[in-house]
Amino acid sequence: MKIQNFLLLIVFSAVLLSFKVYNDVIDTKTDAVKYLMGVLQDNYVSEVQTEELYHNAMRAAVSSLDPYCEFYDVEETKKHYQKMQGVVKIGIGVFMFYRDGYAIVSGINAGSPAEKNDIRVGDAIVEIDGNKIYEYFIKDVDQLLQGELDTEVNLTINRPSFGQIKKTIKRENVLRKIVPYYGMLDDSIGYIKMNHFWGMAGDSLKFAINKLDSDYNLKGVILDLKNNNGGSVVEARRIANLFLPKDKVVFYTKARNKEFEPNITDNEPEYLDLPLTIITNEYSSSASELVAGAMQDYDRAVIVGDTTFGKGLMQHTWNIGDGTSMYFTFAKYYTPLKRCIQKLDYSKMHLGEPEAFYTAESKNIYQTNNNRKLKDFEAIVPDVIVEKTKKIDIVKNLEISFPIFDFVNYFRNSHKSIDDPSNFKFSDEYFELFVEFLKKENYNFSISSQGYLESFEQNLSDELKQSLASDIQNIRKKLNAQKLKEIYIHKKEIKESLEYLIVNRFYNLSGEFEYLTRTDPDIRKALDLISDRTKHNAILGIN
Repeated sequence: MKIQNFLLLIVFSAVLLSFKVYNDVIDTKTDAVKYLMGVLQDNYVSEVQTEELYHNAMRAAVSSLDPYCEFYDVEETKKHYQKMQGVVKIGIGVFMFYRDGYAIVSGINAGSPAEKNDIRVGDAIVEIDGNKIYEYFIKDVDQLLQGELDTEVNLTINRPSFGQIKKTIKRENVLRKIVPYYGMLDDSIGYIKMNHFWGMAGDSLKFAINKLDSDYNLKGVILDLKNNNGGSVVEARRIANLFLPKDKVVFYTKARNKEFEPNITDNEPEYLDLPLTIITNEYSSSASELVAGAMQDYDRAVIVGDTTFGKGLMQHTWNIGDGTSMYFTFAKYYTPLKRCIQKLDYSKMHLGEPEAFYTAESKNIYQTNNNRKLKDFEAIVPDVIVEKTKKIDIVKNLEISFPIFDFVNYFRNSHKSIDDPSNFKFSDEYFELFVEFLKKENYNFSISSQGYLESFEQNLSDELKQSLASDIQNIRKKLNAQKLKEIYIHKKEIKESLEYLIVNRFYNLSGEFEYLTRTDPDIRKALDLISDRTKHNAILGIN
């Protein structure tokens, strides 16, 4: 509920409700809220939990300001602080979805107890601590898997191609891995993937660079910040300090009616002269944008990929004093050139108006020391934008279908091992296995023309459905024949998708990113640029 509507409700309540007379004059909004709560507590048709009523009111008020503002109750406050330390939760580290009455594992946190105990994607959780969980909501299954640190949970899982397996797993702090993968792309260029900036992100990046430098002849680094939604700005400053001199501004913050406040590097840099390329996409946000923006402003790194998310709003946690807290925006972020990276204007959201892009007239042009031109209020625009090949419909439809999910799980469970991610190929022989699997599943995925048939069927009367049953069946056979034809037409693209998914099943995140180093267009473009110092320097304006 928007604030203005909430206050209107208070005023109308004061006028219309006459169950109890209050003699006090309501001369402040705080008194009005207390008055409303008192009336509802005493006179609402059912008994109300006053604390929850207050919490709901505060939640509505705070969240009306912008998408990042939140009110947290006591339990949510604890989880919020866990997140700030990089802890997802205390549990075993699985993602799940509901299928045929069971919780099915759809993903596994890297380094989690689930990964250590060989829980696999596709496993159906049948029992938890001896309790059958058939038709449980996923949130309830997740709650049962969580618990106190170092306690054990007993699972019975049903694994396709294996049957039932029992596991006893010790619960741990489930961390979202900061650096899920680092390695060399060739003899001299290193690649490091960073998921977030929580925890000790700066130390994790430093460790990865030092390891690559000690083991190889490191002459450049590609830092992949795609899908990195930020984290601690302190860690962002430490990360930038690895590549920037001491006493350099990494970013500014500016609160309402305050001056710009600089956040400055504290130490001498570890890798001042190491060539650097940063990869971003539309899901790179917040603290990761601050690092990319600083590197861009100082002509320190080439930015490659897609324009970032554009989150230039800084949030602060305010403890209310009763165990609850609120997380609200109190400043904006600016790059060293004082470019604001915020892309959307939320200033009138609490008045019921939608967010809006900043106008061209409100944007300023800034110039780096090497005379490169940059703008504000449009996130971080890469120096080199990589055009992506659009995924074809049949591949997209296969990837979200159960047949491909079931096939890659079957493949994982029926093969002890595969080649390492940098060498694995999904052979033609494997492809024929996949086609046979699809036939058994009656080609249970969609193609574009299938929707017309399904729509036609839905609008038929029962009588017409019966009379046209054989005709519809013949059309389905022709559709399946068309699906088979399209599968072979797009064999190359489908094989690539299956390759990626199977590598993920065997090697989880580390293998996934190792595989991407030879297939991802952003990574290949970044490697091409950083390998050619003349080209790399030209983009940075270095003569």
